Amino acid sequence: MKFKISVVIIAILLSLITFFYLVYLNSKPTYPKERLIKSLIALCKKEYNIDVNAKLIGKTLGVQVYIDKIFNPEDGSLNKEGQRTMVQFDICLRRVCASTDADIEFIYTSFVCMTMGVELNRLQNFQDYLKVVSSTISQGDFKRRMISMGGVSPKIAGEKVINEMFVDIEQGQDVNSLFEKHFQEGSRKNIPAFFFDLLLERQGKGKMSYEVVRVKSIPLSATEELFHCEVKETYVRHVDFWRKDFSYPENFLNEYLIVIEVKKLTDCKVKLIYPLYEKGGRIKKAFPPQYKRYQNIYAWDEKDFFMETNILPQFLAQQMALRLKLGFKEKMDLKLKEAEKSKEFPVEIEGSLSRINSEIIELTFSRKVDISELSNQTIKEFSLQIFKEVCKKYQFFNFTKVRLIDLDTDSEIAVISVNKDMFKRGNIFQEAFGLTD
Repeated sequence: MKFKISVVIIAILLSLITFFYLVYLNSKPTYPKERLIKSLIALCKKEYNIDVNAKLIGKTLGVQVYIDKIFNPEDGSLNKEGQRTMVQFDICLRRVCASTDADIEFIYTSFVCMTMGVELNRLQNFQDYLKVVSSTISQGDFKRRMISMGGVSPKIAGEKVINEMFVDIEQGQDVNSLFEKHFQEGSRKNIPAFFFDLLLERQGKGKMSYEVVRVKSIPLSATEELFHCEVKETYVRHVDFWRKDFSYPENFLNEYLIVIEVKKLTDCKVKLIYPLYEKGGRIKKAFPPQYKRYQNIYAWDEKDFFMETNILPQFLAQQMALRLKLGFKEKMDLKLKEAEKSKEFPVEIEGSLSRINSEIIELTFSRKVDISELSNQTIKEFSLQIFKEVCKKYQFFNFTKVRLIDLDTDSEIAVISVNKDMFKRGNIFQEAFGLTD
């Protein structure tokens, strides 16, 4: 009898051990934080042959997706290849995000068109992403919460500018035309005099050729890229040229440090160019002081991309700006009716959620033209309503004052103070803003 009881107890214990072991296995994430980046890159390549680069900075997961062609050149709309790649990437991203233990607040994705250098960027709240995956919120609501932005890749656009610039140098374009076409206005003061000497020396050279042998770059900011270029210069000396020696010998492989800044697709220009060899080509110079920390070019990660570490207030600001703009457009359409609907919407809302002393929130507005139909009272009431909806949705209450500012007149539309007692009582929006749920 005792033997049978012992067998039963052992069987129960084994069953419990097996159960808890299975629970433990199921609770382990498929994509732990330590392997998150490598797993996402490998999954995209294996499943759909999509090339991506990714990194986790703070609580922001950033991914850059490379696509040959994203847009139709005729009208700028997404083409089938771009749409298909974005859907396939989202499937991979969903699988990884649904089973990871990484502490993520935001997902930043940049879809880069390799042929045009154009980027389609989007910013998503991680909890929103999990909610749409679990069908807690709809796809439509998720898209309204997502921030989409267009941009230009400084890496791709900058490399194109560098190649074009050396072609124009080779073809003997005069200095003024060269600077007007390829350099930022006012950038001459940043260019060493030695570079101008190189341009003047072209008068004594024939059969010039500038071959950009190798280009490597790293991002400095969202709009600036630092390039290290190896350029081989070949030429034949004019016999009667007055200068005895040129700065560099024939067939010399020179190195240049070049900073490119992109403001828009049609405004991508050189901010700095710095030859890295002294005259004669024997002594290599150090990087300029402001770029000295990038001196070790062998440590540059060519796949790196710039990504800000986004925090919740910045995300909310962009979302509020979008909601306010759409909301005001609807109000204007109702007021101005059919006669105004065909015209360009004349109100430009800039939503900035600035933290001053970590507690003050600012919502700023800019109007392209004065519109009497939208009074300050209308702006105040509607803005605070949007502010309340967004803050409650994301449980963001870390503020003591809200300021509504008209940027055109540099005046305050409203200033609302909040105290801690209102938070404790749980009716902050009714007490401070006069808004009811």
